[in-house]
Amino acid sequence: MSSITYSERIKIETFCELGLSNIQMSNRLKRSPATISYELARCEPYQAEVAQTDAEYKRSRCGRKTKLNDKLRQIILNHLRLSWSPEMIAHEFKLATKSIYNWLNQGEIEFSLNDLPEHGFLSLTIWPEQLYFNA
Repeated sequence: MSSITYSERIKIETFCELGLSNIQMSNRLKRSPATISYELARCEPYQAEVAQTDAEYKRSRCGRKTKLNDKLRQIILNHLRLSWSPEMIAHEFKLATKSIYNWLNQGEIEFSLNDLPEHGFLSLTIWPEQLYFNA
């Protein structure tokens, strides 16, 4: 259990109103005193609803930031319209192929996956003399 739940935040708010210390709160919630101290620092005076909103906002902002900006989006879109495959674009602009597919799947790049060039289909002509092995 890593993050504090909304029900725990309500309990912390109640404990604050009762005048309990950080250590008493941490003992009752079975949390570290540092966790309680950090949680109380979210807003002054402590309000569970405001703290929950703050936690959700901070959680939504965590993680790696995307390389995709407006200029790169337009370049990728133009090359896709020129029938370049995501693999070719990734190689040319030193990007990960998976990133391009993720951006397409998430709708970050306005291009249909159905319009991508087909892969894996190679038509070969088999000549009659290739059908038999001549020793």
